[in-house]
Amino acid sequence: WYFYVNRRHLAHEWKIQPDKWLSPELERHEIMVGTLSLLVTGTFSAFLACYIYNENPSTVYFQFDEYGWLWFFLQFPAVFIYSDYTTYILHRLYHTRWLYKNFHKLHHKYKQPTAFSVTAIHPVEIMHVQLTMCLPLFTVPVHWLPFYAVAIYNYYHGILDHSGISFKAQWWQPWQPDAEFHDQHHDYTELCAGRTSSTLKT
Repeated sequence: WYFYVNRRHLAHEWKIQPDKWLSPELERHEIMVGTLSLLVTGTFSAFLACYIYNENPSTVYFQFDEYGWLWFFLQFPAVFIYSDYTTYILHRLYHTRWLYKNFHKLHHKYKQPTAFSVTAIHPVEIMHVQLTMCLPLFTVPVHWLPFYAVAIYNYYHGILDHSGISFKAQWWQPWQPDAEFHDQHHDYTELCAGRTSSTLKT
């Protein structure tokens, strides 16, 4: 609201693509697709959380020191690295010809992405990503807190990366590229498939 409504007339000061905007039709489309995908993933997450909390088979644990404090704190970078590189690999996979044409092309309808674009992904693709992200919950001991903290962190930066706003990486996040990095990927689909450091370019 602050940028896209109140400062729209000053787009050259904050917008990555200041002379290009999504059409109203595409704005409505990304909100509709994004909402549908959130409904799909949110429903899955709710069932999964209930399944795990009711002590069904998983490798999730709830006592902070159950596997030692060292492993508890190591999970934050471990889960982040797993999710980041898995996202990169899946993203590259969805840029292969058949998967791009049938699934990922939908996400690239939005050449000038906004925050709503982050979940405007084909439901099949976004469920594939979510299922892959959840594999550690059934394969290695993982405390719920690091897992959720990393998930929230990644979602937050996904919003920034798709915002179309020229947000810069913070000094304490040397692994986090500027928002312009992923914005370029929407404008030029052969560039910038990754996120961890600006070297991950296709």
